[in-house]
Amino acid sequence: MSSNNSDSISNNIKVAQRVAICLIIAIPATYMIWFGGINDRDLSLKTSDWGGFGDFVGGILNPIVAFFAFYWLTKSVLYQKEELYETRIALIDSKDAQVDQARFQYIAAKLSALDVQLSVLQSDIENTQSQISYFVNAGLGAKLGFLGEFVDSKKELKKLIASLSQLHIQRSELQDRITSTLQQLNSEQYQILWLVN
Repeated sequence: MSSNNSDSISNNIKVAQRVAICLIIAIPATYMIWFGGINDRDLSLKTSDWGGFGDFVGGILNPIVAFFAFYWLTKSVLYQKEELYETRIALIDSKDAQVDQARFQYIAAKLSALDVQLSVLQSDIENTQSQISYFVNAGLGAKLGFLGEFVDSKKELKKLIASLSQLHIQRSELQDRITSTLQQLNSEQYQILWLVN
């Protein structure tokens, strides 16, 4: 609910309170002026007369006070209904923003995992390249391998080159996935920024 609307409600309540107080004062004052000033009657000392006076004042003031109470009760229900509607809208917007944020974080985590995979793959490629370099520098024939065993360097080079080729293919596929995820992330960021603005 806006502050202008809240100020308006406060002003209306103050006006209604002033009207009710004026009526509470004006009705008995009118009664006393009518009987004491205009008709020149003295105040009665009988309790039954004062009981009648109380019934008269209560009979006039009770419906007025009940009307104001009913009016403000219905007004407060309407204001609460309006506030609940605005709160519901705000909660829906908040939920949508949280869903978008969760989706954004999921994509960012996916990107981070892909980056770790790429680092591992790059490390495997470098390791394979160093093994190839070792066997190329050692020359052809039976050589001592990395684990202390004798291996045929020609066969080992073929396996390492095939492995390196496969690692390059995997790296290329992983880079494509990273590019696709980055595009998705940029798209999500754009949508989130568009919704916020």
